[in-house]
Amino acid sequence: MSKANFEMQFLEHELHDCPEEEKENEVRQELHVLDKGDNLSNSNVFQNLKNKLSVVTKEKDKLRIEMEDQQKKMEILQKNCQDELSKEKVHVEELSRKLSSMEVKKHADDVMMAKLKMRLHGTQAKLDTIRYRYTEASDELVITHKKYKDQLAAKGIEVFNLMKQLAAVKGQ
Repeated sequence: MSKANFEMQFLEHELHDCPEEEKENEVRQELHVLDKGDNLSNSNVFQNLKNKLSVVTKEKDKLRIEMEDQQKKMEILQKNCQDELSKEKVHVEELSRKLSSMEVKKHADDVMMAKLKMRLHGTQAKLDTIRYRYTEASDELVITHKKYKDQLAAKGIEVFNLMKQLAAVKGQ
């Protein structure tokens, strides 16, 4: 980019910073001086343009340095983010392994629980069968006990009656 083109762009940029009419007059004077080229060395406008160019160059250098600093900061932040991401990936992998291990253990526990439930169910069925047999035997024992008690009472009465008869026969 030529110096004149750069100064033109700068002047157009300056248009936005001053009141409209002042800007137009200043830009016309500066363009007139730039077009004539031979009056540049004696003109206040030329000095003004040199000052503006100097300010713009300093600002450009300052912005370049600031941009480089920002680039370095961005690289540092990017590296930190990559480090954090790597750490988190390792952490996620570790948690995934733990989860898998816990799922395997849970499956083994579920299998064991199913086996124990089946054993319990079988034991419960046996217990129910034994309880039923015990209840039947107990009921049968009560019936048998009552029957023998009744028979014993009947035999006792019969023996008593026979003893009475024997005593009556002897007493006669």
